[in-house]
Amino acid sequence: MEQVLRSIREDSNRHAWYLALYGLRRGEIGGLRWTNVAFEARTLTIGPMRISVDGKAVEQDDAKSEDSERTLPIPEAIRAELKGARKRQAKEELALGAAYRGDGYVVCNEAGEPYHPDTLSKMWSKASPPRACRTYGCTTRGTPAARPCTCKASRPQ
Repeated sequence: MEQVLRSIREDSNRHAWYLALYGLRRGEIGGLRWTNVAFEARTLTIGPMRISVDGKAVEQDDAKSEDSERTLPIPEAIRAELKGARKRQAKEELALGAAYRGDGYVVCNEAGEPYHPDTLSKMWSKASPPRACRTYGCTTRGTPAARPCTCKASRPQ
């Protein structure tokens, strides 16, 4: 995991990768809004997800499973990253003014627009170091030394 953290140190979306390493799914990260983050209570609540359906980004209110709807404690390292991201987004909103979309997404581009789920996957591939599994959603992503990747995408065809 240290290798992944080193590789994302300068990434403006590193808060997304911290959330991924914490165990959030791509759709959960893409759909997370600031209203779901309680800094004082140090929790985040998984709400609607953003998924890809026929190449289009779609909001999905239904959870993937009963375990998907949950409130999680925010570890201090992730809390710090989220606070930094919130501060950066506030600066971007000031710079863009009315052009800033600002729908309240935790993970978004400089104009406040949420990323397409497939874009998040591509960004993860670029951000993750070569030894880490580059398949977003792989349960061993970022921990290649501890557990070799066994996801279908990494198997030779």
